[in-house]
Order: sequence, then C-alpha cells, then structure tokens
Amino acid sequence: MNWAHLHLVVNHFPVVGLFFALLLLVYAHFRKNLELTSAVLGLFVVVALSVVPALLTGHRAEGVAEHLPGVSAELIEAHGSAAHIAQYAAGALGLAALAGLTVTLVRKSLPQAMAVGILLLAALSGAAFGWTANRGGQIRHPEVRLDFEPPPAALGHEGSGRRH
Repeated sequence: MNWAHLHLVVNHFPVVGLFFALLLLVYAHFRKNLELTSAVLGLFVVVALSVVPALLTGHRAEGVAEHLPGVSAELIEAHGSAAHIAQYAAGALGLAALAGLTVTLVRKSLPQAMAVGILLLAALSGAAFGWTANRGGQIRHPEVRLDFEPPPAALGHEGSGRRH
C-alpha cells in the first residue's frame, strides 16, 4: 500500500462519519434523546479528528499522484485548497461539539441555540467535505469533471452521457 492508496482509504472516514452523525443527530432530536445526542456530539469530535490522517496522507499522496500520467497539478492544487477549508470547518465543528458535549454533561441538557449552531457547522462541514471529495475525485476520474465528454464508443443508445 502506498500513500495515495492509504489516502483513498482514510479520506472516507470524515465524509461517511459526518453523514452518519448528521442522520443520528436528526433522529436524536426527534426522539428527544439526550444520551444519543451526547453520543453524536462525541462522534462529531471523532469525525473532526479523522480529518487529520486524511490531510497527512494527502500531502504524501500528492508526491505519488503528481508523477502519474494524465494527472493535472492544477486539480491536485484545487483539491488541496478545498481540503484546507474542510480542515477548518471540521475543526470548528469538533470544538463546538466538544463544548456542546461538556455543556450537556454538566447541565444535563443542550441549549437549543447551541444545538442549532452545531447542526449548521455540521452542514457546513458536510458541504466542505463533499466539495473536497469531488475535487479529489476529479484528479483520477475524468468522468466526474464538468467538461467530460464520453468517447463515442461509450455513448451507445443513451445519448451524450452529459448531465442536463
């Protein structure tokens, strides 16, 4: 396993973990379940921390990917820039979730304003993670690029293959 492969493995944890945590948070809110809410806040902290290995392996993966044929330095740079934005969003989410967890443990409740703030940070982080993942996918998957034109042999009877 090389750094690029390891990066592909670990970068799924923040994305999938955040999605799972968001679903659980909505469920906990409707069930008014403080224990589950506390667990989700802890999961948000873990998700935020899981960004660290994704970033560390990403820097090493760049050294592998930049020498592969057909890989654009501009796409790698765009992915890296998006990753740094996602890093800050995840950091803010992790700190807010840790604060929320502390408040929940002390007060035995989570103030509504804090819950909404954490939910908004989670949504912002999710958008940043999604954008970063999309930019990363473009590095080796030209079919996800906006300017992609499928080869004529791939068209078959389904039209251009372009998103409308």
